[in-house]
Amino acid sequence: MLNFLRKLRKRSNKTGYFKYAIGEIFLVVIGILLALQISDWNQFKKDREFELFTLKEVENNLQEDRKQISRIVSKYATAKASIEDLSSQPFSSYDSAKMAADIDNIWGFERFFPIRNGYEALKSRGFQVSNAPLRTALGRYYENELTRVTASIFDIERAFLTEFSSIIESGYVVRIDNREVQITNQQSRRFESALKTYARGLLPNITGTVLNLNAFMDINEQTLKAINQEIERLAK
Repeated sequence: MLNFLRKLRKRSNKTGYFKYAIGEIFLVVIGILLALQISDWNQFKKDREFELFTLKEVENNLQEDRKQISRIVSKYATAKASIEDLSSQPFSSYDSAKMAADIDNIWGFERFFPIRNGYEALKSRGFQVSNAPLRTALGRYYENELTRVTASIFDIERAFLTEFSSIIESGYVVRIDNREVQITNQQSRRFESALKTYARGLLPNITGTVLNLNAFMDINEQTLKAINQEIERLAK
């Protein structure tokens, strides 16, 4: 009888230890799962904070791009009006002050320096933008549209460097103290022919570039709206 009780107690102890061990393992597993969930939540929160901060930076960058393009479009509008006058009026009856002002308007070229800080920051973190359509829009803006509009603006620069520079080198026009334009021989037929040829060739180039810039401005505005909506959503 005593032997039977001893065996029963041993079995009871073993069962209790087993249940205790199972409980301990269960608690450890639950603790690990909770720790992982908290870690994932903290990482998710950090990613969202980074995304929100960086999208605000991208928004500021696009606004700066817009200011640059607006200034360039305004400059080209003034240049276009001067080109039309230089192309159509005979130089013999052209007011010299007006001619100097018109030449000044087409002297030089504009350059566009897009700001990519925010976009590059996103790329450095694996382009973590949770909104898929916005991610696509940003990729199109920076990888396609910026390249296209920059190339269009460069066409004007190339025309200036290859054609207008020869007019300057010929000495027909000079700048005084790098500011005031002075015409050395307004009555020269060679000067008139060279300048009119340049102006007439530049006109369609500027017209096409302005169309491209206006289209780019529309895309810039659409992208800004999408970014603003996403910023509002992430900030909630």
